[in-house]
Amino acid sequence: MPLIFKKLYHRLEAYLAMLYFRFPYKSIKVIGVTGTDGKTTTAHLIHHILISAGVKTSMISTIHASIGGIEYPTGFHVTTPRAWNVYKYLRAAADAGSTHFVMETTSHGIEQDRVRGIRFTVGVITNVTHEHLFHHGTFDRYVWLKTQLLAWSEQALLNKEMAVYDKIARLLTSYGKHWKTYAVKDKADYMWQTDMKTQLPGAYNKENCMAAYSVTRELGIPHEAIVAAIATYSLPKGRYDIIQEKPFTVIIDFAHTPHSIDMVLKATKEGYPKAKKVIHVFGAASQRDDEKRPLMGKASGSWATTVILTEEDYRNESFEGICEMIGRGLQEKGFVYIPEEKFEGKKQTYTMIKNRKDALEKALKLASKDDVVIATGKGHESSLNRDGVEHEWDEQAVIKKLIKG
Repeated sequence: MPLIFKKLYHRLEAYLAMLYFRFPYKSIKVIGVTGTDGKTTTAHLIHHILISAGVKTSMISTIHASIGGIEYPTGFHVTTPRAWNVYKYLRAAADAGSTHFVMETTSHGIEQDRVRGIRFTVGVITNVTHEHLFHHGTFDRYVWLKTQLLAWSEQALLNKEMAVYDKIARLLTSYGKHWKTYAVKDKADYMWQTDMKTQLPGAYNKENCMAAYSVTRELGIPHEAIVAAIATYSLPKGRYDIIQEKPFTVIIDFAHTPHSIDMVLKATKEGYPKAKKVIHVFGAASQRDDEKRPLMGKASGSWATTVILTEEDYRNESFEGICEMIGRGLQEKGFVYIPEEKFEGKKQTYTMIKNRKDALEKALKLASKDDVVIATGKGHESSLNRDGVEHEWDEQAVIKKLIKG
């Protein structure tokens, strides 16, 4: 189908859904959360703060939709569902008595009119880094799409410390749009306070906490209630899941961009100083952003001691070709490729093992006391795409079974 007809189809679906479900955003406050990384953690934290404050709240996230306390799957590799389902969930939430609705909002969701017509009460951007150029063409286009959420929101909130802050600020200025800022260290409208505590790992999660804090303050939640909720919040499934701590640590995380891999591995290196080896198992999905692959390798090589490259939704693309691109970044950090049959997991070496279960098994066998095995890229996801076919996958269950033997 020609692109113009696809765009018309998506837009027509959104307007029909808006009419059929009777403009549900008029009776519920919608909070939009976008960004390359941190969307899910931030959306779930906003939901947690509002629920803790006694506010009836529903949500759509990468992990699931929670409507009036009932959870629904959103589909394979889907964050923002098609427009019909978005409006259906909004209507169901309003009918269930929810006054607020938190929505993870992707660049695809914006470009494909999945949220067309929704009036967002608050919109927040966590960060914008290298991702999705396969679909969007250029980084500038990607940034522009993310910024549209803020343009459509009554109140816009920006991470003052993200690299593209000035670029987005210029766009908002050209729209005549006012915004507020949040930051962990920089001076901003909302700043990290001395009484704020979190059990979440890594400096990057403080940024996510500040995003949620600024949103909920804009919604009128008292500071004390937000701080109390942040202190009790634990990460959603697939976000820094610690599967085992002894004799060595095993962690699962959804990190799948250069920025998120860098942040997660840095937090791991700092959080486990006794580890002689940090064994990183990961890959790169097809049809997302080929240019990010060497950068992912470079990020991994900055913190990991040993790397096993494996499948991550290679679809119809060459697995070996994907790994070769990641390998360029690893080699920039001094890593040497060793064929699987000769791989012993020595420092600054990497190999390729196509089957993800086999790769995880190899990593576990290489780990010794106090080491860390961290698998990134799949997190909560329930499938692996091989040759264009979805296969059931549960990373947590697979690893637990391998550990048990």
